[in-house]
Amino acid sequence: MAIFHDLSDLSSVFNDQDYTVTQVGAAPLQGNKFVILLHGRRQAPEDIYEIGRRIDLDNITYLLPSAPGKTWYPSGFQRELEQNQPHVDRALVYVKRLVRYLLERDVPANNIWLMGFSQGACIGSQYLFSSRDKLGGALLFTGGLFGPEVNLASSESNCLAKMPILLTGSTTDSWVPEARVRDTACLFRKLGASVQEEIFSERDHLVSEQEIDIARDWLTATQVA
Repeated sequence: MAIFHDLSDLSSVFNDQDYTVTQVGAAPLQGNKFVILLHGRRQAPEDIYEIGRRIDLDNITYLLPSAPGKTWYPSGFQRELEQNQPHVDRALVYVKRLVRYLLERDVPANNIWLMGFSQGACIGSQYLFSSRDKLGGALLFTGGLFGPEVNLASSESNCLAKMPILLTGSTTDSWVPEARVRDTACLFRKLGASVQEEIFSERDHLVSEQEIDIARDWLTATQVA
């Protein structure tokens, strides 16, 4: 008999005035991967879930949080972090609540994944850096850490030991520079993560089919090298 994680109170627990969350995809069976999918600027939940549709796996349960006004933060992510506060901190608290919600319902940490595009990938990156939560993996399409620069002199740690993290970008993306993707990848390696970075030549600000293929392969694999 199939055993489910009980997420029936999801809407009531996260019935915030500004933030909402929607569950889509597979029923929350034990053994599924649970993906917190973070949208880009001005994207509705149904827009960002197009990534899930393209990945097309039948054992993934998606949680789709939505920020106020479909925007996680108001200014460019490479500005001083204070210019995007308190929006960034509120977003990180909300993601933390979603992770804790799943853990409290007996979803193993290694079955919880973060996925995001653009603003969502930036929030996902910042969450991993600030929380140091080792999850099953992260698929961060065209994003990176906040601030004018990434402090690569940060002390090394093993808090994300072997956590698989995919970071992608483009040589021509005007929103997220290639250098920021690479610096973010470098910092996560310092924290012990197993990082793959993919920089595409002249790719528009979108999630390409190659990125979808990589995501599908990672989510399908029992263990990502």
